[in-house]
Amino acid sequence: MKISLQFFKYKKRLLLFIVSFFLAFSQLLHAQCPGPNANDCDGDGVVNLDDLDDDNDGILDVDEEACPARFDPASTSAALNPNGLIENAPFEFTTESGRTFIWESTNVTPGDPPENNVFLISGGPNNTLGKLVGFPSTSNANNAASTGLEFNVTITFPIPQTTFRMVALDYDLQNGNPAETMSNFSVLPSFVSPNGIIDSNGVLGATSNNQDIEVEWEFEEPLSSLSFTVGRPTSGFGIRFQIGFNFCDQDNDAIISGFDLDTDGDGCSDASEAGFTDANNDGVIDGVITVDADGLVIVDGTPLVYTSPIANSVVENLVIDVSTASIIPSDATINLGATQVLTASNVTATRTTEFIPDPDVTEDATAELLYEWFKDGVSQGPPVVGDNTFTITEAVATDEGEYSVIISHPGRVGCPEELNTTLTVMPCDITDITAVNISVCDSAGTPSDTTDDTFTADITVVFSGPHAIGNLDLTGAATESVFVADLDSDTSHTFTDVVLPANGTDLSFTATFSNGATCTFTNASTLTAPEECSNVIEANPDDFSNTPLASGGVTPSVITDDTLDGSPVVLGTGPGEVTLNGDPNGTNPAGFTFDPLTGEITIAEGTPSGLYTLEYEICENGADPENCSLTTVTVNVENPIDAIVDDFTDTPLTVGESTADVTDNDTLNGVLVVLGTDPGEVTLTVDPNATNPSGLTLDPLTGEITVDPNTPSGTYEVEYQICENGADPE
Repeated sequence: MKISLQFFKYKKRLLLFIVSFFLAFSQLLHAQCPGPNANDCDGDGVVNLDDLDDDNDGILDVDEEACPARFDPASTSAALNPNGLIENAPFEFTTESGRTFIWESTNVTPGDPPENNVFLISGGPNNTLGKLVGFPSTSNANNAASTGLEFNVTITFPIPQTTFRMVALDYDLQNGNPAETMSNFSVLPSFVSPNGIIDSNGVLGATSNNQDIEVEWEFEEPLSSLSFTVGRPTSGFGIRFQIGFNFCDQDNDAIISGFDLDTDGDGCSDASEAGFTDANNDGVIDGVITVDADGLVIVDGTPLVYTSPIANSVVENLVIDVSTASIIPSDATINLGATQVLTASNVTATRTTEFIPDPDVTEDATAELLYEWFKDGVSQGPPVVGDNTFTITEAVATDEGEYSVIISHPGRVGCPEELNTTLTVMPCDITDITAVNISVCDSAGTPSDTTDDTFTADITVVFSGPHAIGNLDLTGAATESVFVADLDSDTSHTFTDVVLPANGTDLSFTATFSNGATCTFTNASTLTAPEECSNVIEANPDDFSNTPLASGGVTPSVITDDTLDGSPVVLGTGPGEVTLNGDPNGTNPAGFTFDPLTGEITIAEGTPSGLYTLEYEICENGADPENCSLTTVTVNVENPIDAIVDDFTDTPLTVGESTADVTDNDTLNGVLVVLGTDPGEVTLTVDPNATNPSGLTLDPLTGEITVDPNTPSGTYEVEYQICENGADPE
């Protein structure tokens, strides 16, 4: 019990020291050599001692193992290294990583009690740094009978090693007693902790009361055994120390870096990160692999060109995590003209800067990632740092395809991660144009004008894959337009209260997305328009100039070619009939009277001959507002005038005598003429051609011819002319 207590005390002191110098190490690690056998890790026929590339990854061991040494102590597992007193016999230790070595203590004094002839292996639940070995001191009361003053130690390595290490040699200087010593090393140590000294006799001592000393042997060539002598403690409780190997393990996975196919533990093989081809990332360079006598790789018959020093990416742990990553949106469908942003979401990267602590020390490297986007396998631009998005602007049909993003990092050469998605560009297709909510005709307040008769309807355009930019335009019977952002939905849009012509015909519409000239559709008979709702009244001009009438005559009816809503008008006072106004503006010449019941014009007696233009108007009865039509009628008045030849030869005259009135037998419109200046009368013109003989005087007011004095006897012819007053032309 005393011995156990004494060693427990030393264990406590030792653990405090070890924690101050070393970080926690994994208790359960893999074997140091992942290959088929321990002496030839890569199984290439060149033993590890001679192999310059122990894992055939194209990287020299000297480069892969250029890292701070990691300590691989004797395992704390009771199954591998049990606690207790071990007699003076060889004992095989197993380290945390699975390596073995044999410890043998000799030169103990014969006859000592068994507990004094052995060294003790201790460990426990609080000891995470490996088994501890120790010897009692000569002053320990429990070991007073022991006379052995030193222990000869031989360590044998089944696999030759280049390093061995002992930690925390406890000289336990107490109460002024001399220091315990370890002396007579057979191999010079390459490292001794700062408080340790080696005197001229090769004895290892301490510079202060802190007797905990670290010793490491490093051999120029791998050795199969190591021997040294430990001076037995002469004071205190004894000596106890931790034993194991130093080796380079970049990622603390208990695989020596020279044997490790992923030296930095980032999931990307060393072969890939060194720039060689390793498509399946199994750590083996692709191709037929052979080696030369030094274990250097030959690929497909060509010696591999080794680079030294190696790329930093081989030993820089950089893990890109895409386990929950995806491109958002996933397998999206967009419309033509749309702008779509693809985002590589939930991609993270971490860099482990220290593997020994638990947990590992890491830092976020996500912002350092490189993103290179591809469409159908074609790069869309060089890799960009930190930009995890790709934007498709105003998509066209050729933007449809497979999109991927390659995610890489300078510290992870050769093992990019890839995310994929598909993008479908919806083809634009207009399939129908329909009309609902058709209103009645509206005359627009002009019942005599059908050109402004209209109605309204809601016109619906049905489509799929509408363009994401531009407008939806409606043309044909009406013109409408809407910005695509304001469409009712992705499948239809209704133009409401569209004003259309009321003309009774089939109306045609064409719908077109302005940014896609090929996305168009025409419905030639979307709907049939209502008939015109205006009663068009039309008084057509009449021309009677080719049918002259004399005064007192009556023209045909002027309304025979007039219409109301396309039908011949009917004069009357009832609805649907029209009223005739013979002189709506009071500008008609006198002598003409319109009969409102028949539409005939009576020419008053005495109306001079001439071509007359008259106005008349017909109005729809009951129309509000008035529905009237004004037009003209041309009347040709020709009154026949006849000057009858007079013969006064049977009644000779003498000088001074006068004839009867020469116009007594002349007529105008069949009636004897009246000389005068008024309409309906005639004017007499004497000698119109200046051919009458002299001596005879014709009176234009009376029509009588008087024989002038001195007129010779004879028979004379006299010309005269009568003209209707007001006639135009004469």
